[in-house]
Amino acid sequence: MKHLPQLKTKVIPMLGFLVLASMTLYLLIQTLIQAALWHSFGGILLIIITLGVFIALYFEGKRVWFNEQDLIKSKRHFREFVSVVGGALFTYYLAHDIGVGIVVAASLAGVLAHVFFADFEAPFFAGAFVGMSSTGLLFNYSELILAAAISGLTFILATTVFRGFGGKMGTTALVGTFLASSGLMRSFEKQPLPSTQVIILIFIFSVITTPLTYYLNIKRNQGPVMASSVIGLLAGILLPRFFAENGTFYAIVVICASFIGMTVKPICSTFWQISLSGVIMAIVFVYATPLLNGAGGKLGAIAFIAVLSICGFRKLAKVIISESSRPS
Repeated sequence: MKHLPQLKTKVIPMLGFLVLASMTLYLLIQTLIQAALWHSFGGILLIIITLGVFIALYFEGKRVWFNEQDLIKSKRHFREFVSVVGGALFTYYLAHDIGVGIVVAASLAGVLAHVFFADFEAPFFAGAFVGMSSTGLLFNYSELILAAAISGLTFILATTVFRGFGGKMGTTALVGTFLASSGLMRSFEKQPLPSTQVIILIFIFSVITTPLTYYLNIKRNQGPVMASSVIGLLAGILLPRFFAENGTFYAIVVICASFIGMTVKPICSTFWQISLSGVIMAIVFVYATPLLNGAGGKLGAIAFIAVLSICGFRKLAKVIISESSRPS
């Protein structure tokens, strides 16, 4: 019986860890299969990226299991749950009823949350990613609330898991949109792989956006939500004007890359690590283009995969260096 309190503090975070890890691995493995089918070199790249993700998941899972966590604080987490649902409703309304588009809508949600209720900006922004779902996947507000409720519960379960990892909030949103859409027997939208010219611009926008967001987040002390939201808002307004044909698509690339820049310094401590995460994000983004389209949170999950991969290889390098420096 004396171990029961310790068990209680492990079950909740471990459940949150397993939910986020499972969603991440599902998207990653589907992307790996897509890459391998399209081009053998792409398959090799995704295998390397996947290895980094597995290493990061191993270390995070180990940390969660061997560290006791606080039990759920009902009042605080109830407000977080409401914030997730509120962010989803606000963004869905702006994007589809007002017609400002998903990037501008989610970015406005982040800016307003940061300005007016900063204590709950993270769950509200996570809810905004749920609200980015297409009307072809979640038909109405009742279905949106279902997805947001699942995401809100996931947000609470994963409170102490993957702290500081860019893309975590998006992955949290994807859990809700994926499960709700699957339960409603909806088919995800089909989209072909991008052309070579588009792929080149995906890499350019990603490599520029990730360190820029990180700079605003860490160096300028704007915080992760505000940094990502400002970048997303500018991209959502400007890029459709400069690139008439694919401007909206490139704005989606930019906001996806901005989620990497939300990472805290202990996870990615240098600009080159953040920039390399941007390269990985671009690779995953390209091969994941046909997958889970219309599901809010997919972009965050792609960013999450990139951050996990870099973090995994950093962890591995530290272990190797530590072992090699030990006296024999």
